[in-house]
Amino acid sequence: MKVIKIFLASSIIEFEKERRELGDFVRMLNDIYVDRGVYIKLIICEDESNAIAMEGKQEEYNQDIRESQMFYMIIGKNLGEYTVEEFDVAFEEYRKNGNPLIYTYFFKETSEEFSQPVRNFMNRLDREIGHYYSVAHHLDSIKLNMLVEMMRSSGLKSKLIFENGRAKVDGINILDLSNIPMYANNKNLQQLREMLKDLDAEFSDLQQKISVNPGEDQWKNCLDEIQIKRGEVLRQIHEIENQTLELYTSVTENAVSGNDSTWRMKKAMQYLDCGEINAALGILQDEQRKSELAHMEKILEEGLSCIKGYLAENKLQIDTLRTFGSKPEKGLDSAIVQKIIDCYEESVRLAVKYHIEMQILYEYAVFLWQEKLYERGIEVAEILLKCYELENKKDFEFCRLCDLLGNLYDDQNEDLDTAERMYERAWKFLDKMERDEEAQVLYLMTGNNYTAFLKKDMDRYQKRLDKMYRKLGNAADEIIETAKEIKEPELSILAVYYSNYATYLHMSADIDKAQETFDKAFQLYEGFQNKKDVWIRYDTYALLCHNFAGFLCSIDDYDEAEKFYRTALHYRRILMKANPQMYEHDLALTCYYLAFVLSGKGEYAEAIELLHEIEGIREKLLKKNIQLYGVDAAMTYNSLGYTMMTAGGNAFHFSEIEKYYLRSIEILDTPGLISLRGISIDEERIRARGNYIILLEQAGKYKKAEKIRQEAMDIMMLERV
Repeated sequence: MKVIKIFLASSIIEFEKERRELGDFVRMLNDIYVDRGVYIKLIICEDESNAIAMEGKQEEYNQDIRESQMFYMIIGKNLGEYTVEEFDVAFEEYRKNGNPLIYTYFFKETSEEFSQPVRNFMNRLDREIGHYYSVAHHLDSIKLNMLVEMMRSSGLKSKLIFENGRAKVDGINILDLSNIPMYANNKNLQQLREMLKDLDAEFSDLQQKISVNPGEDQWKNCLDEIQIKRGEVLRQIHEIENQTLELYTSVTENAVSGNDSTWRMKKAMQYLDCGEINAALGILQDEQRKSELAHMEKILEEGLSCIKGYLAENKLQIDTLRTFGSKPEKGLDSAIVQKIIDCYEESVRLAVKYHIEMQILYEYAVFLWQEKLYERGIEVAEILLKCYELENKKDFEFCRLCDLLGNLYDDQNEDLDTAERMYERAWKFLDKMERDEEAQVLYLMTGNNYTAFLKKDMDRYQKRLDKMYRKLGNAADEIIETAKEIKEPELSILAVYYSNYATYLHMSADIDKAQETFDKAFQLYEGFQNKKDVWIRYDTYALLCHNFAGFLCSIDDYDEAEKFYRTALHYRRILMKANPQMYEHDLALTCYYLAFVLSGKGEYAEAIELLHEIEGIREKLLKKNIQLYGVDAAMTYNSLGYTMMTAGGNAFHFSEIEKYYLRSIEILDTPGLISLRGISIDEERIRARGNYIILLEQAGKYKKAEKIRQEAMDIMMLERV
């Protein structure tokens, strides 16, 4: 059974009668609702009973207040300290959790003034807290408030109406409205009710005359006219009663929430509560309001204009720092990055607070992604996403943001389910929408990102990837066929698409089609030759060469693979000097795979030199995120040890080689490593130990070799299980 708790704070002596009456009112409501699975519990606490209670009892009352949905406070001539404490408990709980809803009534049956403590409390509510209160002259005002609030906020699923001077719930008479000032003091309603009374008397008189002289048609016609008039009067009464209920409910809602309530609004609501309609309208129609509004609008417009100008200044500062703060071979140093972050943080705070220039949040999230500050990037992008969702914004900007969030979650590698969900949202909306040229490019870019994500688990997503690549191929062909001139970003995205698709075909063992698709990618790159954006050109070509070299290795064309790895390495070294943060991982990958090719060709010295070159990068990335970068680092150290060992002779001392194998094993045994590019971590753990065993046996350390062999066997057995 659902329980609605209502806490009533009042004086035991002053309000004894009213308390009993409210108890009877709640019992009447329970007669209706208990059978419907709802029980209304009225909790009563009085000052005097508190005064003689143990200290623990007051805390029980306070806990009851915290657990209540509604808190009613009735104040009369006097105000006790425990009643004030209960109000404070209720108010603090409301500020924390939005419950209980608080209703404060100053009860005044005569013209007698309130005592000084009561007036002091009124002032505190007005000036310090800004809490709305009512002055009531009859208990029915509190009963009606309870009724309206239970209908409005407690989910009773009942219909409350005003009809013929009564408040009714689901057709049951609950309360006479004659003591409700807002209803009783409505002059139009009073006039209509008097008219109805006169029409009823006239109707009764005519009926008596007709019964005496049934053949008198004139009286029958008069009776018809009266019935028509009576129906119209009843309609107007019903309309005013509905409007009165709506007005009463509106006042109740505003009184509880206090949202944006001005002093005028609070005063007008108090007048309405007391039935002083003209006084309420007078204060709401005060001409001074319009001049105040015009003044505030001017201030607001000037303020917003100043804030927009300030944001523009911050944007200029950010652009300047990014353009001129990049040092040769180092990129943006940490001090410059922090200055940019400080500018963005201030801009985001202002943009969110005043809901202006919200694109700043997207720009900041992109910057944070580029700087690999994924956690804060996600926070900023999620704030913007919530704004878009509240506005039901499902357009190009929404899709672009979802794609960015996919990148952030994907690269952070902590919540890959959310990464997939974000990519999927962007992809689905773009796939369904009618796309212009800009949206078509975003569609291709999102597809590149999403397919790269799905390729991490080819077995699971094979069918989805096949379908997506077909659609992306159609989009790419359409861009190439329809565009008069393909711009630099579009060329890059197209080239990356064909390169990624070719890699996918290679992974799917479709060698001929992979070669054909790589050729398309390189043909597109030719369109870059006369473009100005060197950065995009180098980045794209390095990726193409790196991916194609991997393909060539798979068909045993190592000489050509070496050429393309060297080309990729050349451009990635240039990019690395300009932006180490962004390209250090890419550079390390190309060095690793080129070293692999050279080692296979017996060119050990250069292979070892390349692997030594990236040691510093690997250690730097390990400090950032060992789970994310650990596997690549371990493979580098294992490869370095194996290449040095294979080089033979006395070129390297045993201990020098051993340290790389031990470092590789140490990293691979770290819990929570993330496998990228479909690499099996357990296989790498076994491979590193296998190479180390060879070194140990060559050095005659058979006992230690046997121990490592047993470790490898244990891993193998666990992998099979």
